[in-house]
Amino acid sequence: MAAAAACSSAELDMDGCEAEVADAAGICYEDDCDDIAWGDKKADASSGDGPDVSPRRKLNETAFFFPDLETDADGNVSLTFTAPDALTGWKLLMVAHDNELRGGVLRNDKIVTTKPLMCEPNPPRFVREGDDFLFAVKVTNTEDDSVGVEVSLGLEGLNGEELFEPDPPKDLGLAPHESKTVEFRVSIPDGCPYLTYVAKATARTSPVVPMAVCGTPSPATTIIPEKTFTDGEEGVLPVLPRRILVREAVQLNVRGGATKSFRFDNLLASGGSGTIRHQDLTVRAVSRPAWYAVLSLPYLMEFPHECCEQMFGRYYANALGAFIANADPRIREMFDAWKAAGGEALKSPLETDAHLKALALEATPWVREATDEAASRRRVGELFDTARLASEQTRCLEKLVKERNGDGRWPWFPGGPSSDGITLYILTGFARLNRLTGAAYPDCFKSACIALDKEVVAEVERRVEEAKKLKMKFHACGWDVQWLYLHSFKGVPEADADTKKLLLKHIADEWLDFGLETQAHAALVLHRFGKEGVAKDVIASLKERAIVSDEMGMYWKRPSFYSSSLFAAPVSTQAVIIESFMEVTGDEESVDACRAWLLKQKQTQNWSSTASTADAVYAILLGGGTDLLAGGTLATVTLGGKEVPKANAEAGTGLYMHKVPAKEIKPEMGAITFSNDATGGVAWGGVHWSYFEDVLKVRAHEPKELHVEKKYYRKVRGPQGTRLAPIEGALEVGDELVARIVLTSDRIFEYVHVQDERPACAEPVDVLSRYRWQDGVGYYQSTRDTATHYYIDRLGKGTFVLETSFRVQQ
Repeated sequence: MAAAAACSSAELDMDGCEAEVADAAGICYEDDCDDIAWGDKKADASSGDGPDVSPRRKLNETAFFFPDLETDADGNVSLTFTAPDALTGWKLLMVAHDNELRGGVLRNDKIVTTKPLMCEPNPPRFVREGDDFLFAVKVTNTEDDSVGVEVSLGLEGLNGEELFEPDPPKDLGLAPHESKTVEFRVSIPDGCPYLTYVAKATARTSPVVPMAVCGTPSPATTIIPEKTFTDGEEGVLPVLPRRILVREAVQLNVRGGATKSFRFDNLLASGGSGTIRHQDLTVRAVSRPAWYAVLSLPYLMEFPHECCEQMFGRYYANALGAFIANADPRIREMFDAWKAAGGEALKSPLETDAHLKALALEATPWVREATDEAASRRRVGELFDTARLASEQTRCLEKLVKERNGDGRWPWFPGGPSSDGITLYILTGFARLNRLTGAAYPDCFKSACIALDKEVVAEVERRVEEAKKLKMKFHACGWDVQWLYLHSFKGVPEADADTKKLLLKHIADEWLDFGLETQAHAALVLHRFGKEGVAKDVIASLKERAIVSDEMGMYWKRPSFYSSSLFAAPVSTQAVIIESFMEVTGDEESVDACRAWLLKQKQTQNWSSTASTADAVYAILLGGGTDLLAGGTLATVTLGGKEVPKANAEAGTGLYMHKVPAKEIKPEMGAITFSNDATGGVAWGGVHWSYFEDVLKVRAHEPKELHVEKKYYRKVRGPQGTRLAPIEGALEVGDELVARIVLTSDRIFEYVHVQDERPACAEPVDVLSRYRWQDGVGYYQSTRDTATHYYIDRLGKGTFVLETSFRVQQ
């Protein structure tokens, strides 16, 4: 492109072609686009061969370039660059200055990249197996002559597989400067991979024979030959499964010198199902349970959302990863070996397209799983690279400091209100990390503690005064115990003396009224602040109420939604009970039994949430857990009477994994035995079965504590205004639909995440992610490629409605 100014920097927002213009007046505008050089050769009509259509592939939204300026004799400056291949309008911004720093700005919003014939496909953002839709292709004639156009659409697998019979090309005529749309019906079969589409169009003008004008001599007959124009565009169409991925697991555990049998009931019964499609069957065996914590840390490290709690989870995971990797030279050597072994094993066409990879990882997270042993280990080895761990800790900590609100506390999501719960959770995590690894407290820790303490002390004083005014007795609550639990760690600033004394007295007197997780916290608080006798009474009470199972270990009976507190999820509760048993009474037998239940909850690679994962890792590694990573005797697993190979087992760790390919999975593999030939210690393992199943056949879990209902409506506009009507009959392109989610809760919940999956061929109306208020609920709404996510800070009792609108695109 050319511009009549000295240019120091330039940026072009566009999607187009390779373009060169002679001067500023020659910039390609909507009315004058003939000077664009596309490299699209006009075919010789006499050759007898069809034109070769080269589809456009480089469809970037912005053209970045380093200006190479050339000045002519008149002082005009011109530059040439390569633009992307999209047919669209662009904005050019140029900034120029001289030696005296006098500057100027040139902005041009009228640049258009175009061709004589334009073929513009309109693919959906994604499709699912079983979808039957019309793939629209728009064809435009920008010439002054009428043309006959042949349009074709080709579909194939991402790696070139021929999966579809090509539809015959469609013929149509276009008048000068006319556009038309043709549609190709596409049916997506089950098991279809990601697709590559190529839309092509070829246009020819008719030969022209000049006619003699009356009264003048007839000229010699001159035939103007036909002209041929071509265009095409290539892209990727993501295909998501119609079935949903279900993961089930059987946790294996056996003490030294013993053999136990296990049943995978759903796998044993899968032979009678006609809809289950196996994904894989993975066996993991490890001589020490601490390795489950190691394999869980990547889940925290790679969690995709950007709330403060999960940002701290990433920092926590990377700090623990560095601690584990450096606890024993043999562990560091293994991580480095895993990293080197994988090579380029995970490279695939998905890796070369950033947008496609992001969509694939979010909607189908299993595509990133390793296809063989070496690849999976390389992935873990990469995450535990020393330089990466250090840089990630620094990045996450800097972001945590930046996202604090002005009052010194953290919100759940940036831009939201300060949250005492999130602030207490993050501060407690820093304190646990200091105790476990010796990591220093960050600079922001003290000021955040002071900000939180100010709020807590003021709230306690308010509650005391309110109790006096109402002539009622003041009572401590779970929040008070959790706050004192934070201040019970070494290195944490001292709590307000009067508030601490008051709360400790009430906790010692009222612990019988607390919930399970609060009692476990209370035992630790009382123990650390010198009330040993009461602390041991609390532990004795917990043990009396426990359920002990050979398979499940030690656990406590509670509903699945036991409490609304972030600290009271079942896994987090079990983790603090393990800490209290270990510290207050040193009961190693109960600790081992509690760890058995904790590991039982781990279905595949993660526990129920990032918070639960962080707590579980802390509980497993507490008390010298890294020492458990060493071991020489390998446990033995049999599936259906056939021993699982122990290939590639790491010396000194006892960790090995074996994946059974989907085609080799049989129902009888649900009969499992697990043997530990070691003279002492405990061996842990797991059999994880992944399969696809029609969503209507997956067993639902719908607790009464929190009920979720979703319905679709169509927006109908009439004389009486806009109303929502139930969907009846077929949908039309352009219809605006509303997905209504109704949440009914019988208690207060905190930090609720709702994921609303979107149908294919539909585009959201509200695409900006932001904090919103609707129907009395404050939440952060995140719009992604395949779903809309709601993050609700606090969900009260009652019924609440969330709505999202989208339009039918195809």
